Amino acid sequence: VEDGPQRGGAPAWLPPGLRPAAELPAHLGGGGAVGGKGRRGSAAARAASAGSWRSCGAPALGPVLTASETGYRISSPNSRTEEIRRSVNSLLNKICPENLGRIVSQMAGVQLESAGELELVIGAIFQAALANSHHVETYSDMVFALKTKYPEFHAEEGGGKFVTFARVLLDTCQQEFESLPDALQSPEVSDADRRDMVDKNKERFLANMRFLGHLFLRNLLSTRIVQVIVEDLLGSVDDNALPEEHMVEGICELLTAIGYTLERSCNLSRRLLHDSAHRLEALQAASAEGGAPAYSKRIRFRIDDLLDLRRSDWQQRMYHERAKTLDDIRRDAVKEWANGGCIKQFPTAKAGSQPAYILAAEAEAKKLGRKAPPAGADADASPAAALRPRPRLRLAEPPSPSEPLPEPAAEPSPSLASASSPRSSAGGEFGPAGGLPIPFDRAFVGRLAGRLAATSPRWDGGFALRSSWREAAPTSEEAVQGAQWLLEAHLCGPWAARDRRRGRETVVRGACELLGHGHLAWPQLARALRHLVAEEAAEGEGGPSGGIEREAVFCAVFLRTLEVGLFHTAAFRALPTDRDDAWRLLVGVLKLAAEGGCEGLRRRALGELWEVLCAVRGVPVETSERELFRQLARQGLALPPLPLGV
Repeated sequence: VEDGPQRGGAPAWLPPGLRPAAELPAHLGGGGAVGGKGRRGSAAARAASAGSWRSCGAPALGPVLTASETGYRISSPNSRTEEIRRSVNSLLNKICPENLGRIVSQMAGVQLESAGELELVIGAIFQAALANSHHVETYSDMVFALKTKYPEFHAEEGGGKFVTFARVLLDTCQQEFESLPDALQSPEVSDADRRDMVDKNKERFLANMRFLGHLFLRNLLSTRIVQVIVEDLLGSVDDNALPEEHMVEGICELLTAIGYTLERSCNLSRRLLHDSAHRLEALQAASAEGGAPAYSKRIRFRIDDLLDLRRSDWQQRMYHERAKTLDDIRRDAVKEWANGGCIKQFPTAKAGSQPAYILAAEAEAKKLGRKAPPAGADADASPAAALRPRPRLRLAEPPSPSEPLPEPAAEPSPSLASASSPRSSAGGEFGPAGGLPIPFDRAFVGRLAGRLAATSPRWDGGFALRSSWREAAPTSEEAVQGAQWLLEAHLCGPWAARDRRRGRETVVRGACELLGHGHLAWPQLARALRHLVAEEAAEGEGGPSGGIEREAVFCAVFLRTLEVGLFHTAAFRALPTDRDDAWRLLVGVLKLAAEGGCEGLRRRALGELWEVLCAVRGVPVETSERELFRQLARQGLALPPLPLGV
């Protein structure tokens, strides 16, 4: 598939918050080389404006306070260790999602000369992460970014072993894990102080569990290490001893942070999650002496929350705010306004999923043809690893998307059995006999779409599509071309000749099946959608109405992903560079949402698309939001009242 000058990019008129970071100018936090003063002007102008009010003088407020002899005074560091500690703590005190890249660059610039200094830096990061659990994801991202920035050092003791970032990180995690359970024991102090100290140590223990979980999601800890932690805290099913309440609560925090990834990783991870859930159910029903429940209601309800989260496919309601960037805050404000000024329900998110940049690394690994172990895999399991002077924990490569997500062993409908294995020895409808490679072409994708159209969604007809797509194992470029063939299948397939609308719904459902189960990434689907609307209607593929049908599929994909929660800002890369064409497609999405009659979906679509609609119409440079409202109203769209001040 040829992309031309727009290959993998986004229209130039998209706002900075919706464009890839590599395409942004440097002053906006991206990697581009575009210059400019930015929205705050030059440094000289800011300095001049900042100093103007100081020159006006200030009224006297009384006698000036003098510092005492024992007061704190800023002094220069008296050792190199103190200098490194001050520099690292100064940077850690400023970290937030908005400036993470800049802080990581400055942290990498700290020159380390020994293994002790490396331990000092990692220990400071670890302590900051436990003290500020609200930013635990940000600290985990920092650790992932710094894993290759620091050099290796010879160990002072150990016979030629190397001290690496990964080894020190693992040792720090182990020391913290082993020390905290003992620290929860009540010391010999007063009752009030004892309760405060126990509560503080328990919060630190739970923060440590969350931090370990996020390190696992970034492939910095293996599944075997998580298994050791779970077995140490919960014990075995046959063990009659009951763990302490804080241990059970810590396991619930850990599994909440990583459960979704565990369930979709290797067999060891799935078995670990299954055994842990079984053990927690047994502890929930356990009784103490006298028949009373062994655990308090708070712990039993916490176990219920974890089990319910697993049953709901790890869709978690976000009762607490996460650390966000400024662009995320602006988008949330637009969504809140689109919902009439308030959010009627708590937002939901997939708990325990890997970060977006890890998934992007998976796509890059597949593009380069590399094989990588799944999340949490032990990278040193091979015999050759013992011959290398490396620590027992290595930073595993990100998992390859060519390794499929686990599918259920049996399907609800027996009619799908013939289509679930396209590479069977007897041949089949989708592949040749004898185990030969499946030809991934338009005819193959068209047969998949026809089979999907013949199966009711109630019987999970998407399983045959997903399994056949997985067996074909298309490359990244083939996946883009295949997605375009799938979206065009209803234009030339005989199964859709009688009912175009049903055919359009089928191909949209197929695209969402592949997207929701990880067989397609949004950048790939966005490229396919861009090619879909850019091509002219060819003869034999719908006649003169082919272009209209393509635009209808484009709008239906946008709306369907919004409805099922799969929408991502990467979808805006599918919009054409021509603003009029982009306006027509976005308005088509809003019209399609209005035709559905669902007020919540209509508001959600308007909230997601509003920032891009403003960019298309040049708000606030070329027009105003009030004029944009009028333009949408002339298209026959009913809009909520304008917010105050617009």
